[in-house]
Amino acid sequence: MNISDTDWEAIKSLVRALLVCVGAVLVNHGVTTNTDWQSLVGSITAALPIMWGMWNKYQLERAAQDREHAAVNVGIALATSGTAAGPVPRDVALQAVQNAPTTTPGKGP
Repeated sequence: MNISDTDWEAIKSLVRALLVCVGAVLVNHGVTTNTDWQSLVGSITAALPIMWGMWNKYQLERAAQDREHAAVNVGIALATSGTAAGPVPRDVALQAVQNAPTTTPGKGP
């Protein structure tokens, strides 16, 4: 799922506004102090980009592995079917890779 920059900024603004409201209520009811709340929110906002980067890298690596497995499987299928007597045209190979299943056997979707 791709989120546009404008939507992403709106989401971040909404989260900041919610944190301010929650913090105001908690401080007002004596559950926490303003300093403690700011420290907690600061820690969370520092950790989230790190966790997001790790998740994004994992997803990109998984997609690359899926493409690699599909390309290998298509190559094997073309070689064993006898239709690959010579070099396979680029558009045929791309179409075959796009139509190939993207899961690794034994790993599931």
